[in-house]
Amino acid sequence: NFGSSCWFNIRPPSPILGAWTRASSVMSQSLTILFAVLRSIGTSATLAFAGIIVTRKGFITDQGRRCLAELSMNLLMPLQLFTAMLAVRDKNSFTPLSELIKGSWILLLLPLLVVGSGMALGKLVAVVTGCPQNFSKACVGAVAFANSTGMSITLLQVLAPALLQEGIIDTDPLKYLPVYLLLYPMLQWTVGSYLFGLLGSGSNKEQEQKKQQVAELPVAQTLGHQQSPEATGATARRVTFTLPEPEQRDTEEAQHSTVVGTSSCDSRASAASQAHAVMARSSTLAFAHVASTAFARALSVGVDQLPELHLAADPDFYPPEMMHAASFCSQAPARAEDLEAPSEVNTEDSFREQESESGPSACRRCMEAAAKVIRNALVPPVVGSALGLLFAFFTPVQALFVELPGSTAAAPLGFLFAGLAAIGHASVPLNMLVLGSNLSKGCDFKALPIATNLGILFMKNLGQPMMMAACIFGLSRVFTSTPLAVWLVAMIVSCTPTANNIMVMVELSGQNKAGVTTCIFTQ
Repeated sequence: NFGSSCWFNIRPPSPILGAWTRASSVMSQSLTILFAVLRSIGTSATLAFAGIIVTRKGFITDQGRRCLAELSMNLLMPLQLFTAMLAVRDKNSFTPLSELIKGSWILLLLPLLVVGSGMALGKLVAVVTGCPQNFSKACVGAVAFANSTGMSITLLQVLAPALLQEGIIDTDPLKYLPVYLLLYPMLQWTVGSYLFGLLGSGSNKEQEQKKQQVAELPVAQTLGHQQSPEATGATARRVTFTLPEPEQRDTEEAQHSTVVGTSSCDSRASAASQAHAVMARSSTLAFAHVASTAFARALSVGVDQLPELHLAADPDFYPPEMMHAASFCSQAPARAEDLEAPSEVNTEDSFREQESESGPSACRRCMEAAAKVIRNALVPPVVGSALGLLFAFFTPVQALFVELPGSTAAAPLGFLFAGLAAIGHASVPLNMLVLGSNLSKGCDFKALPIATNLGILFMKNLGQPMMMAACIFGLSRVFTSTPLAVWLVAMIVSCTPTANNIMVMVELSGQNKAGVTTCIFTQ
């Protein structure tokens, strides 16, 4: 009795003991999360360090780094996303995608909230901190796009056993992560392609056509006129010439020593018949556009304005047949009435009539605009993710690639799936090599303002997680039947740092790579 009454045998009351036990459990879970994060960071650091070494050795050059980024975006990441949609991690707990979405549909729409809030917060950081123009889009992307694949899987793999053992959750959260990844990669690469200016192939063709149209009009450069970017095709007729002054013309005559453009063989003093033949140095087509009377009418140049067209060129530069064509064209508009230009009002009306007759209809313009948006949105990673989603939604089609529970034979296309999965698994290491290659020269903290870097760090690691935690808290009180594992996945994917594959977008867009590298390194 005496021993039991001693102070060292006195136990704390049960409420205090329960609180101590709960505190120990929370501390244990916090340490588990900390170790999981450190392991994930260590794995990423190892891959990035390999990229630093091979770049320092000279194996990865600037051109090679861009080639790796192109390879990752156009082959490796599409295959990784495609195979991730079809893969079956555990046959015993396999659930068809259609049924899985019914129980965790909130994760299917959550990427809209995560990316949308991230873009708003990133724009806020860019405006408040005075972000440079060459980093403004990257600032938005650094907050909007999180590492929701590699790091999320690592964290859930480490957290799930401990949480299941404690009874906090009753379902493996990894089975719900693919639901979030159905839309997020498509949203990331669609919005990211628009944000970073990664246009589709159709847009590139349109740019090449515009370049060719500009190349076919070297006269504009010779005359020194100013033309708006929209003035191509039919609207290229309305150009404004900046004609040189008489003193400047005399100086140019002394420099070039030869002036081309006599419009009459009889007398140069005749103002009505004087037309200067323009010698374009680029092509015979451009020469014909300038020297012909049709081109003069298209430019709305009247008879009284023709003497002011003063163009200089070297006749020795052109072959004899072109000089003969020049003399023929210069003698053609001999009468003033042939060059009589319509009034200003009639000219503008004719332009409107021609554009209304030859221009596309409103419906066709809308269809072309929609096709352009679709081309820009369907970048390779989005295509791979969409195909994987489509195949996984139909269980018989999925069974062609992977073995499902209850199947007695191997999948007919299992060999194809294994090969595609092996190629796709190289995506994460290659992305980290690209990141390490950019880090090989060290972080340049002068590449972006300190305020912008700290703003991204705060907003990505504290601001957005706090906002998403408040949203998840409210949604969990409304949709009470949703499993806790779903909310755990929602919280994990909202708290991860900036995605490493954003470097691929930056590498292809040619924006401030040093600033993005410093931003990722800081996080």
